[in-house]
Amino acid sequence: MLPARMNQIIPVVLIPARMRLLQLAKTLGLDGGMRGSSEMVDVHILSLKDNEVVQSNLERFPHIEVRQSVNGFNKQEVIQEFGALGIKYIGIQFATYGMLANGITKLKSIKHQIDNDIPYLAFIEDDMLLHDGFMDWLDKATGLFVDESLNLVRLHQWGEGYLTSLSGAKRIWQIFCDIGMVNNIDIQLNFQSGTSLLRYCGHFSRTSGTNEGDCLKTDCLDDDLFGVSGGHSWAGPCAYVRGCLQEEGYYLQHKPLSLQDDIMNGNKFHIAGDDYYHGRNGKEQDEEKAVECWLKGAELGNVQCMKNLSWAYLHGIGVTANALQSGSWKSKAGKAEEKAEKDEDVVRGIKGD
Repeated sequence: MLPARMNQIIPVVLIPARMRLLQLAKTLGLDGGMRGSSEMVDVHILSLKDNEVVQSNLERFPHIEVRQSVNGFNKQEVIQEFGALGIKYIGIQFATYGMLANGITKLKSIKHQIDNDIPYLAFIEDDMLLHDGFMDWLDKATGLFVDESLNLVRLHQWGEGYLTSLSGAKRIWQIFCDIGMVNNIDIQLNFQSGTSLLRYCGHFSRTSGTNEGDCLKTDCLDDDLFGVSGGHSWAGPCAYVRGCLQEEGYYLQHKPLSLQDDIMNGNKFHIAGDDYYHGRNGKEQDEEKAVECWLKGAELGNVQCMKNLSWAYLHGIGVTANALQSGSWKSKAGKAEEKAEKDEDVVRGIKGD
């Protein structure tokens, strides 16, 4: 793990229609204001197999429930589980059985919340290590749902963890029933499921890199799955997407294929840079190559790459130490993250009204 990357910059949201959420977030943002009710919060860890992170979390919080994830390596199980949801399949990004299984697993948690009248539910991926204070943070965060338009709170950068209220879960489920699964589960939850809010939780942390799990190691969805040719949506052919994520040499030599490529390629450079830094996933440890990848990702707007560059210049990792460069990249990361959060809330505000 790179120490500096754990320090997230909490962005400021400026959308007028959502100002009440910001005021609540400030009040609940750990200054002792309004509180929720942690005894009403159920916490699910979504896991396919037992691991040390899950065991550590259970030792710290014994009341947490581990729920079995859908196995993306078992095609028949994925098909059966999706059919049981009764939701239309339109298409997803990164079209593998593992990505679809991830979506099914999270939707099953939402449905479980509804079926069992659970006031608040937090569902967490199994590579997230929970720290002391996590339940207290959830306690405060439940108070955000005093705004009845809010459907869910995202706890980390992507889909590592969510907090939902019962009424929010019901609205999310209805949206999925109405429009079907039209995208990667985390994109759809964040942008196409009503009003959501990003509040970084500082009391849990990732133990693996983005897209390092099993989802992209499974087979691509078969053609004509659920009657949809190719089983994928606007993101492009599965083999291209997965190949790019796994082999940085491929996308270093190819031009963008869609409007989403700057984001996708920025993520790929972030992953490749981390792999070179740690010397993993078939790459020999090479700090200079790591910095090269992070620089390319930063040029594409990837905030995590900008933070890594700031850290590298501060400590002279793969480059000559330069405090001015470090400060410059830190400033760029903050501005980019704030802009991204504003853009996300514009979309969410429109979808939620």
